[in-house]
Amino acid sequence: MLKECGVKSDAREVVFFGMDSEREAKWQAGDAEYTSPHGRSISVQDTHEALLAFGMNGEPLSAEHGFPLRLILPGWYGMTQIKWLTRIEVIDRRYEGRQMARNYHSLRAVERPEGTIWMDTSISRNNLKSVVAKVTRQRIGDRFEYKVAGTAWGGPAKIESVELQIDGGLWRSARIDQRSGDFGWLLWWYEWQYARPGRHVLVSRAINARSEIQPTRDELRKRLASNREDNSQWPRPIMIG
Repeated sequence: MLKECGVKSDAREVVFFGMDSEREAKWQAGDAEYTSPHGRSISVQDTHEALLAFGMNGEPLSAEHGFPLRLILPGWYGMTQIKWLTRIEVIDRRYEGRQMARNYHSLRAVERPEGTIWMDTSISRNNLKSVVAKVTRQRIGDRFEYKVAGTAWGGPAKIESVELQIDGGLWRSARIDQRSGDFGWLLWWYEWQYARPGRHVLVSRAINARSEIQPTRDELRKRLASNREDNSQWPRPIMIG
């Protein structure tokens, strides 16, 4: 669509505006209130990944999901997927709307020859993540067997595997149950036999096609000083009676 419109060579960002608006008082104007549309920008180079969705599962978009039109960027965080899309602007500078300039940022480590520096950068693509969602049990004869299930998503490459650790032991391969494309969530599970009564801690980690591994909390803090993109391994305590 942008190609048909004839984007100029000095275009830098594309801004997507939704029907919802933001209010703000400007002290420079005597605290007068101004209303602006909610917007999110991406670089021109990233627009080749963008989709404009008007339907979902063979039906028109509902109001809840962004009718009549919604921006979809596969593999990007949800705040990028602008609902109730009403306007698209191509600009030759950085868009500094309220959310883009103040909120959609993370403080992350950037490696330079002279050492590490910390920079505020925009939140964009999902980080590699998995979680233990639930533990269920089934009686097999005179004992119970347990099934650990969870989800995994995100990252710059397809998720190849998910592993589960029980009580700080060895990492065990989980089975991938459902997968909906490289950018979709996947469901995984692990058959936990001979679980002993008492308190346990379960941790999952996802591994992608680049051999990148979902980090621990300590590993994450070496490169990211933010909770907004926290994709660290999540220890989940459970109690078996």
